[in-house]
Amino acid sequence: MTDAFERLLSDARAARERAYAPYSGFQVGAALETADGAVFSGCNVENASYGLTLCAERSALAAAVAGGHRSFTRIAVSTSSGPPASPCGLCRQALAEFAPGLPIRSESPEGTADWSLATLLPAPFRLNRAARTLVAVAALLAGACGYETPTAVEGLTFPVTVVTSEVYLSYDQFARGVQVFGGFGRASDVAFPLVASEFGEDGLEARTLVRFGPIPRSASIRDTAGTTVTDPNLTLIGGRAVLRFDTLAAPSGPVTLSASLISERWHPSSATFVHAVDTLGEQVPWANAGGGDATPIATAVWDPAESDSAFFAIDTLVIEAWDTDDEARGMLVRMVTPGQRAKVRSANLVMDALPSIRSDTMVTTDTFAEQLTFVYDPVPSLPEGALQIGGAPAWRTVFEVQLPSSLRIRDDSCPSGECTLPLSADGITQAALILTPGSADAALRPTDTLFVDARPIPSPEHLPRAPLGNSIQVPVLQVPPEIFAGEEGRVLEIPITNFVKDLARGITEDSVPAPNTLALLAAIEPQSFELMRFLGPDSSSPPLLRILISQLSGMSMR
Repeated sequence: MTDAFERLLSDARAARERAYAPYSGFQVGAALETADGAVFSGCNVENASYGLTLCAERSALAAAVAGGHRSFTRIAVSTSSGPPASPCGLCRQALAEFAPGLPIRSESPEGTADWSLATLLPAPFRLNRAARTLVAVAALLAGACGYETPTAVEGLTFPVTVVTSEVYLSYDQFARGVQVFGGFGRASDVAFPLVASEFGEDGLEARTLVRFGPIPRSASIRDTAGTTVTDPNLTLIGGRAVLRFDTLAAPSGPVTLSASLISERWHPSSATFVHAVDTLGEQVPWANAGGGDATPIATAVWDPAESDSAFFAIDTLVIEAWDTDDEARGMLVRMVTPGQRAKVRSANLVMDALPSIRSDTMVTTDTFAEQLTFVYDPVPSLPEGALQIGGAPAWRTVFEVQLPSSLRIRDDSCPSGECTLPLSADGITQAALILTPGSADAALRPTDTLFVDARPIPSPEHLPRAPLGNSIQVPVLQVPPEIFAGEEGRVLEIPITNFVKDLARGITEDSVPAPNTLALLAAIEPQSFELMRFLGPDSSSPPLLRILISQLSGMSMR
């Protein structure tokens, strides 16, 4: 690596540490060297309105240009994760404006990579003189709101006023129908299972089922001579099951939990509150709903104020029962304290053993949960007229969208204060679906950030299992739990600009007919037992479509 790039990478790393990336978690720093040896650094700056996010490379370029520089010799990029990343298309075009052959070095925790900008962008966009005026007008269109500027092409002057208007379409004006489908994924796919007893208005009962991995039978021991050897003949003398919980969604005080030995064959991926096995070819009910006739092992008191873990004492007979291929093996964890709920983050089994080499020494071994799932009752339902996203199994809300051909605009620039504007893709600068949160039982109400994805459905005739198109926005939308706190006036705004522009144009960028069916779903299905519930079309706050549309007015030659 050259000294010049070493210096740049050092500056890029320092800039990366200052990156503002709360939405993607992907921190980037860049350092750009000018022809006279000066170095300007920049970092990525994300925004809740994702289109406003500024990349590190363009941040460094803007600082350099503001410092009076126009010639550049090299750029270094440092990223926080993944393989070395090349500049995105926007950054490539921006850099090519000044240095089409710019050398690029990128580093990440996985290594480094080198490129030439000319290789990454062999045919950068270039403007002739006459076209520059049109770009100036387009820039006004994208970023202005009701101001005027004189521009010129070969002596002809255009006084141009750009007017940006905000329009809200009611549900009846933009949608022909909405459907809600459930049943995507299984509870076993949820990252953090639950334990609950009589929780919420519906009295949620949730129990976590744990199947531990193989029990270790050997360990490295230091013998009497001080040499480390492997002892394959450990004698187990007891242990403890350790459950770690989410302290952010924890009970307000100490709770009691119980652990029991499962005695019936069960299938981790398909077990439900009613069935121990619920596959396509087999249904086997529990002897008693919720985990069968399990034998009590131990109880534990967990106080969230003191730690994130609960410990259950486990004797050797139980450990031996788990060290088999028996499909009944497993531990059932219940919440004993009524009216409480907790999220289980992990489970492991810690064992104490005596080595055969040195019986006066005790060693500790452990094994983690091989499979972790939960069963619950009652199963969440769909209230009449409501919209739902997420949950386990997951729900999806599907809109059939039909845009009007024109919009009624109220603006001072209109002759009578109101005018009709054709709805065209070129004029749309932003579009978002606005949903109002609905009420949900405390057991279902989000307590952590969830993620919403919006995807077109090219073949809606195959619903509810129709294939989905690519995500409309990247990264997907983060939804904080505060949205569902019940405060009046809170709404969720889901950006769908590209979907609406394609629909207004009639075709996508791939030159295929634009789909008019839109699915809203959890980015990971299922991500959580908790779900997002919204008011439907017949409610007091039905879904709305918000559009920002810009137009040029007052254009004439003189």
